[in-house]
Amino acid sequence: NLGRLEGHARWFMQHPRPGQDSYVLGFDVRLTEHYWRLHHLVEPEVKTHPVAVLAVCHGAAPRPGSAEQEATLEDARVVWETDVLGTYRLASAVWPYMAGGDGGSIAFVSSKHSDATYPNRVPYTTAKAALSGLMRGLALDWGSYNIRVNAILPWQVEGPRTAQVQRSEGEDTLPLYLAKSPLRRLVDPQDVARTVLWLATCQ
Repeated sequence: NLGRLEGHARWFMQHPRPGQDSYVLGFDVRLTEHYWRLHHLVEPEVKTHPVAVLAVCHGAAPRPGSAEQEATLEDARVVWETDVLGTYRLASAVWPYMAGGDGGSIAFVSSKHSDATYPNRVPYTTAKAALSGLMRGLALDWGSYNIRVNAILPWQVEGPRTAQVQRSEGEDTLPLYLAKSPLRRLVDPQDVARTVLWLATCQ
């Protein structure tokens, strides 16, 4: 969402730190031409600002629906192109900037739906399971470059997206979410952010 990105950029500009720069890049991970824009932005900066962290937190979330519905096949295509192929292409675009330096950390913000899910979520859970496979493969292939690749798998995260899914189902699914959670609560977004930060700073 470009509006949200611009809001984040304004916040960073209003709360500057020494040596901090901020950029806003409207980016669609499914479109080849957008990767050229990414390289155009990163390449001039990489000598003085090496790329050390990539946190991947994008995704498509179709409305829940039974697997036999025709619309679910289109949902599966969109989710696959966004979550799986989009993540693969983004990581592949960034890794040379890490491999050419001291390495770095790549963190996929995925979902516990990769290995446990609810009914009527075939496209979503399939894509998240594939993300776990992608993470394992990249971790093995890029480990020799000192690039650490991990995935974070939270249950339902508190926020607008979870609320939207609940409304689309037309029933109160909160008890189901809480029953599945070991802590019997929704995940705080700050918990996810702190995990990304920890993965970025540990060696």
